[in-house]
Amino acid sequence: YRPDDRTQDYDFRPRKGSTLIDAGVVIPGINDGQDLQFNWPQSYPGQNRRFVGDAPDIGAYEYGDSVYWIPGYRYPHPSFPIPRNNAVDVIPDYSVVWNYPYKRDYSSTMASVTINGPGVNRSQMFTYPNNVMFQEFQPGGLYTWSVSVDGISGGTWSFRVDNDIFPMNDRSIDTTLHEVIPLNNQKTLEVFENNIAFLLFDIPSSVDNSWDIDFNLFVKEVENLTGGIVVYKHDYPDWGEKNDEKNIGIIDHTLATPLDTLLSLEEESVVSLDMSSIINEPGKYSFALAPLDSNDHVTFHSYEAGGIRSQAYFELWPSLSFTPSLDSVNVVLSVPPDDSTIILNSTSGDSILFEWDMSHDVDVEVLSYLLKIGLPLPSSTRDMDTLFTEVEVSGNSARISKQDLLDMLVEANLSEAVFEWDVTGILATGEMVTIESHSFRTAMDDSNYELIFPDEYRLYPNYPNPFNPGTTISYDLKAWSRATLEVFDIMGRSILILEMGLKAPGRHKVQWYGKDNKGIKMASGLYFYRLTAYNPSTGNIAYDQTKKMMFVK
Repeated sequence: YRPDDRTQDYDFRPRKGSTLIDAGVVIPGINDGQDLQFNWPQSYPGQNRRFVGDAPDIGAYEYGDSVYWIPGYRYPHPSFPIPRNNAVDVIPDYSVVWNYPYKRDYSSTMASVTINGPGVNRSQMFTYPNNVMFQEFQPGGLYTWSVSVDGISGGTWSFRVDNDIFPMNDRSIDTTLHEVIPLNNQKTLEVFENNIAFLLFDIPSSVDNSWDIDFNLFVKEVENLTGGIVVYKHDYPDWGEKNDEKNIGIIDHTLATPLDTLLSLEEESVVSLDMSSIINEPGKYSFALAPLDSNDHVTFHSYEAGGIRSQAYFELWPSLSFTPSLDSVNVVLSVPPDDSTIILNSTSGDSILFEWDMSHDVDVEVLSYLLKIGLPLPSSTRDMDTLFTEVEVSGNSARISKQDLLDMLVEANLSEAVFEWDVTGILATGEMVTIESHSFRTAMDDSNYELIFPDEYRLYPNYPNPFNPGTTISYDLKAWSRATLEVFDIMGRSILILEMGLKAPGRHKVQWYGKDNKGIKMASGLYFYRLTAYNPSTGNIAYDQTKKMMFVK
């Protein structure tokens, strides 16, 4: 995360290329993997893990460690996702981190982690305390991920990756000195005479030769530009700023192929160069800026430009920006989350929100989106039949009435089911499809409903009978029905309608407490209750039955 984004303070790991990596000191029994006996026991096996790399890192956190300690309160579910939910500008070469739920005993505790998005469809199990899943992402990609521990999910989180990759290292030096250059917070890259600027980038494996790639430089000051600034490819991309044999001051500074020449530059402006033909595979790439004329003197902003309080200093940084080919852009579904549950009832009058986005942060003209919701059904053949409802919209969201889902359940004669949904983007030149379809399960919100599969309609004797003050009436429906359950007195007059409406197949229960439709207590005596079930499609009576009951005071 960029340092001005204070919402991501839970990630304290050194970034790739940092001089803090492998620059620490080995402490026996603390960071070398030895289980030495101290005055305090370990909190968990493997707490004193061995450092990663050639030596420990400086600081509390180790780059590349599979365990990352997140301080603070632990919830009953996985929490504190890194990157945070709905984060933007996540670096492509990254990882996801989570906090385990609170438990007294973490023995055999495992986490199930799933990540989906452009180029990634991955699920993996982790054993406590391991909580880092390493993964490289596509620039500009939208990703969703989730963590479950002991069957409890922390929810579905999402993040958007940055379109830009910034230098691992950048430094301008006098190449005639050929001496170790000490670490310095160099905010500018000065290019003049023997002073050459070097920039080192690491391209993740998620990028291939189908991407359009631009090399961006922000000009700070132009003192003189007679000849031009030449952009070279530097064939020694294994340098850094540590005090070792790979220090930028003492490596081979021979410049390779000249890629372009900047002949006209304006101060406080951006210059972009197409590098698509140069960067054609993952790995490290080093570039150099050198003057064509000994009198040329131009200053560019470096990766250290700006400060914590600067509002948009990252716009000053040199970078590589990535744009995918249109064929690589798809639709990513977000709401409702995959494998979620939607509550229905027989009088569902509200709607369900469906949301989606494009897999990459690119400017694509989408004419419309087609949302399709399907209910797969077994058929008499080996294939599956599917009931569909669909809607075409102009934006990236739509609302579907719960009644539409109820209608599909009625047609399939199912009380509950698993639906599938996806979205297609309609373009002037073709279609943009969903990376992965989502599903959701429906459930009935009725405490007096029991999901069974009766093979006939049936009205049961009330219980208890005789009764005071109340009794329970149960009935079975073998198919979706518009059911009416009504109470009559001994004269055949209607006392109260207990239920009337669309009901799912299964067992239903309702209570009667001896009152009429005005809430007045009825006299002791004999009463009748009648169940009438109508076919919801034709309106024909599918079942009609009456039974008697005795109310006593």
